[in-house]
Amino acid sequence: MLHIFSSTITNRLKYSFDLVFNTILRVPYALITDLSEFEATLGPKLAYHKSPVPDCLFVPATGILFETDIRQQDLSIIDVEGQPAFFGYDHPEASIPFDLFGLVFYLTSRYEEYLPTKRDEHDRYPASQSLAYQGNFLELPLVNIHVRLLRAKLNIRYPDLEVGSSDFRFQPTFDIDYAWTYKHKGLARTIGATLRDMLSGNLKSVKGRISTLTGNQKDPFETYETIFNWHLGLPQLPIFFFLVGKYGKYDKNISPDILSFRELIKGISQKYPIGLHPSYGSHINKNHLIKEQETLSSVTNNQIKMSRQHFLKFRLPETYRQLESIGITHEYSMGYAETVGFRASIATPFKWFDLDNNRVSEMTIHPFQVMDVTLNQYMELSPKAAIKKIHDLVTTTRNVGGEFCSLWHNNSLCFEGPWKGWDNVYPELINACMVE
Repeated sequence: MLHIFSSTITNRLKYSFDLVFNTILRVPYALITDLSEFEATLGPKLAYHKSPVPDCLFVPATGILFETDIRQQDLSIIDVEGQPAFFGYDHPEASIPFDLFGLVFYLTSRYEEYLPTKRDEHDRYPASQSLAYQGNFLELPLVNIHVRLLRAKLNIRYPDLEVGSSDFRFQPTFDIDYAWTYKHKGLARTIGATLRDMLSGNLKSVKGRISTLTGNQKDPFETYETIFNWHLGLPQLPIFFFLVGKYGKYDKNISPDILSFRELIKGISQKYPIGLHPSYGSHINKNHLIKEQETLSSVTNNQIKMSRQHFLKFRLPETYRQLESIGITHEYSMGYAETVGFRASIATPFKWFDLDNNRVSEMTIHPFQVMDVTLNQYMELSPKAAIKKIHDLVTTTRNVGGEFCSLWHNNSLCFEGPWKGWDNVYPELINACMVE
């Protein structure tokens, strides 16, 4: 067991230590607040304090874990063994020259997202506002990287201390925003869409709609069998998140009142994990969230405990509190729409910390690293460049024993329109994740 000295124990400190030692390093630890008791303790020891303690590792404490408020922090970037860090502390006896646990807390609590900031047109926190983007480490799981540095220090100082490791894991996920292109949309929507296509000169869509509705071709977005076949034999089942909210400007899926849609959801739920894809306005409207969860539960006859926000639209802490209050235990929205990378600078699922209330929740956050729409439409990458970016992110995640979570859509697998030429991108993602 590792014994750790800290003059004070707070919820912030306990959260950070649990994440580092229990979740990532899998090292049993005990906190000691009495210095005399700590000094008399035998075995592996670490002091998290403003000054060193003899005969143990020393990680400097700069203060953030002992605070209760939320304020602008001094985030000057320093270089530590070739990697960016902050909360630097220049002391000759420091085993690590920065407040590692403060850094872990700042990044994973999403501290910066509680501070005043400009939000984008969809009320989302922009990647460009983040320290990771501005510090050029958005594509690095900085938390895992620096925890591995701590692991190396522990192994050198205490070679008999058993420090665990985690294996790379691939978690595929799919958002079903549009179950079908043309089918099951009702007479009014079908006529309206056809007239709009005719007036805009989009005759290809008109022909496609007619061919699909007359049974002469498969609906382009009906790619489910392809998805199922691609994941046969993989160790981790894909998760499907269904949008079942009321029709609106940004919520254009099939109505859950349509029998065919209900049958699709129920059929998939019998073989694969199902999650809720809360509608565009649900991030600040708990009533919408409750109704949509009830709808999906009634279709699957199961409790819905997984969720990812439509448009990746959430506010901290409001949205996560709502999700937690309705029984969501696993949340998958932690990523950016406009660029790939590690939004929370970590490649490991972690508990959400409610910063306003300084408490650890029971809801686990699963960060994702890459989304199809991000690669194609936001970053405007070619399929070849997208594959290269995916391989780089997979390799980075694998190197720290993290979870690589991908976000894809059934409609992006139609390989028509903006997705023409993207046939090999997702299969290459699978190959990257499966090949050692």
